[in-house]
Amino acid sequence: LSQVVVCDLQSVIRVVGAGGRIELVPLSNSGHPIGSIDFLKGSEEEAAFVDLSGPGKQPVLIITRGAAGCEIVEGSKRTTVPGFPAEEIDASGAGDSFLAGFAHGLSKGLGVLQAARLANYCGALAVQKTGIPKIERADFTQVLASL
Repeated sequence: LSQVVVCDLQSVIRVVGAGGRIELVPLSNSGHPIGSIDFLKGSEEEAAFVDLSGPGKQPVLIITRGAAGCEIVEGSKRTTVPGFPAEEIDASGAGDSFLAGFAHGLSKGLGVLQAARLANYCGALAVQKTGIPKIERADFTQVLASL
């Protein structure tokens, strides 16, 4: 149904372990087929549980780095996409806002690096708000036009 599948890495590598604790497992042990995923977004900690050297189609890995932006990993190629300055008040929802910005950028025809730049901007907007962020179109119209 979708031409592009974007996935948050935490949704496929987090499991409920002993005593109800949330644990991270290697992606290869998660039981989730990744052949249909085009982009996987995760933190540096989560990305350590990913090995994309196997056979078949491998997703592009997007490693988020907070104020430092993100890194796009396509096979052996790694590209850093700079972040935006932000005064962090609350990080709640920053990853979701990042992923929404990335998916929105792709849906508007932006290339991967431009979509990642928009995603970084949305993450920066999110951390400057308290609670679950509500980002309006007007919040990123100017940056979208510059991409």
